Amino acid sequence: MSSFKPIVWRKTVLVLFDALKVPVLQVLLTIVIVILGGLVGIPLELRLSTAVILCGIWTAGYLVAQLRAVEETEKRKKEAKKQKLEGESAAARRKVLLAKLSAPVRRLVAGVSGLMSVALTLAVLISVLIREEPLILFLIGYYLFLAAWIGIEFWDWYNDQYILREDRIIDITRLPLIYEQRTEAPLAMVQNATVSRTGWGVIFDFGNVLIETAGYSRPLLFENVPHPQRIQEQIFQQIDALTKKQRAEQQAQIAAQTQQWFAAYHTLVGGIRDVQFPVQVEAGQPFSIKWRVQGPPGRPYRTWLVWDVVSRLTQRGEYARAVRPYSRPPYQGAIAEDPDGVGSGLHVVRGMMLPPDVPNIYFRIAVQFDGDQVIYSSPEMSIRVAERHYA
Repeated sequence: MSSFKPIVWRKTVLVLFDALKVPVLQVLLTIVIVILGGLVGIPLELRLSTAVILCGIWTAGYLVAQLRAVEETEKRKKEAKKQKLEGESAAARRKVLLAKLSAPVRRLVAGVSGLMSVALTLAVLISVLIREEPLILFLIGYYLFLAAWIGIEFWDWYNDQYILREDRIIDITRLPLIYEQRTEAPLAMVQNATVSRTGWGVIFDFGNVLIETAGYSRPLLFENVPHPQRIQEQIFQQIDALTKKQRAEQQAQIAAQTQQWFAAYHTLVGGIRDVQFPVQVEAGQPFSIKWRVQGPPGRPYRTWLVWDVVSRLTQRGEYARAVRPYSRPPYQGAIAEDPDGVGSGLHVVRGMMLPPDVPNIYFRIAVQFDGDQVIYSSPEMSIRVAERHYA
């Protein structure tokens, strides 16, 4: 199981502040009007009515201006439709798409705000015909509308996510209840990641990260993210880590495949299996080594133990090597005359005793099949010899 925890980025909080500037400023304007109107003795209902009228006109004008900007951008896009947009045009394409999708909602908000401000203006002018309670509810309704606006803008900001997983990168763009787009690309397909910062982004360190991928017609765009260069470095670091992991897995797979090939080869031509021996023995004590010969059915074979020890000559303080002190030499005659086994079989050498001046034993198991000039041998193995302590 992977220990990598996905990294989630969102747009800088400055983008949220920019989206909330109109409703937040309207709340501040209301507070100022209420405070200043109270100082000169204007009734609370008239103060709130004045604030709502100004805020409603402000909201309607602001959203209408945005809608005009969207329409102009869409018009310019149609005029330049034959020109292929590249690089940072990904941000322009997304901005136009989201603005176009959100245009109906903005028209609705602008219409509601304008109608509320007009209706409230008329209500104040003919306040003699309207009771106090409906007027207060109407005022409260507008500020609930502002609260909903703030909530939707926050939801819109929070929903856009850019995610880096162990093996892929994800771009999620959402408009609440209207639109959702999810783009994923494997990290192995990422070719480049470009950082761009302009205007306030240079000062406050936020900008775009454009991620180009092989096999994808459109790049992934992390738009207005904080510390874009740090994000770029994290993406490249994860690509390097993933590459190293995949290389290690490939090497392990090749090694396992090689072992399977060798196992299959020895199954066909014969070999040594299941060698059992103690890791450490006491000097002067007997021990045994057990192994199994795996060979082609019906073929006689000879098997033997080949082992070397290093012994200290205590009189001169020198070392001497003793080769195969208890084993038979490689068999030179016809195996069929006196085989140790036929096909496959289990073999044991018991009762081997080593003198106390032998620190280690190194050994291999050998086997030779009838009619085969090759002697197959196991890898070299070792047993440590510990001195025996007598009571």
